[in-house]
Amino acid sequence: CHDPDESLAQSHLGADMSTVRCNECHDPHGSPSRPLLATGSIHAPFEDTCAGCHLGSVSEVVEGGSAALCYACHADLEREVGSMTVPHSALEIAECIDCHSPHASRQPRLLRSQGSGVCLTCHEDQGGGPERIPHGAIDWFGCQSCHLPHGGDKPKLLREVGNDLCLGCHMEDQIIHTNGGDLELRWGFVVPSHRANDLRVIVLDPSRTRDHPVRNHPVSGIVLGKGRTRVVNALVGDAIDCLSCHDPHSGTSRGLFAFGAASSAELCVACHPR
Repeated sequence: CHDPDESLAQSHLGADMSTVRCNECHDPHGSPSRPLLATGSIHAPFEDTCAGCHLGSVSEVVEGGSAALCYACHADLEREVGSMTVPHSALEIAECIDCHSPHASRQPRLLRSQGSGVCLTCHEDQGGGPERIPHGAIDWFGCQSCHLPHGGDKPKLLREVGNDLCLGCHMEDQIIHTNGGDLELRWGFVVPSHRANDLRVIVLDPSRTRDHPVRNHPVSGIVLGKGRTRVVNALVGDAIDCLSCHDPHSGTSRGLFAFGAASSAELCVACHPR
C-alpha cells in the first residue's frame, strides 16, 4: 500500500524507507493522532516539528544525535545521572535512542519494545532460555520492576536490597487492592484484575523474618541448624533470604525454585536431606 518511493522518503527527511520499521512510530490499527502515530507515548518535540532535532535531513541531527541532544531538554535526568552512586553502564557505551524511540512508541516512556525486550537486547543471558519460566515481574512489567534503568545507589541497579525488594510485590500488607480488582504494587506497578490470581502473595510474622513457606520457617537471618528438622552443615552460619530458595529471573517451576528444583519437595530436600 505504501511504496517506499521518493515522496514517502521526502516526508521522512530522506530516510531509506525500505529499511525502517514502520510500526515503531505508527499504529497499524488506528490512532487519534495523525498520521496514525503510536499513542503509547509520543515524543513532544517530534509531534511539533522535526526541526527541533534534525537539521533538514534524517542523517543530520543536532549534537550528532548523542545524549547531549536529549539532555538539552532532559537536564533533570542529566543531573540525576551525574549524582548516582551506581550508574547504568549503558549510559556510557550506548545512546538514549538505543532504548528509547526519539519519535513515538506503542510502549510507555518511548521504549522500543515491551516488557523486558529492551534490556534483553544486551542482557540476553538473563532471559531464562527455553524450557524455563520467567519471573512474572519480568514478563509483565519488564526488568525495571526490580532494576532502575538509569542507575541508583544500590548494587546491580536494584530498587531495594535483600528481601525488601521481593516483599514489595509479594507481601500482603504491601499490596493495595482496588475496587476494580487490580493490585497496586510498590513503585507504581499495577497487576490487572485478570492476572491478580497469578500473583504469589505471602503473609509473614510481624518481624518479617518467619512463616514462609510454612509456619516458623525462617526467611531471613542466620541459619542456626536447630529445631525439629536437620539442616545440612554447609548452611549453618549462613544468612538466608528469598534468593536462598528462589531464582529472581527464571526457573524450571512456577515457584522459580533454586537448585534447579522442579517441585517444592525437591527444593526442601536440598537443605533438609532425608
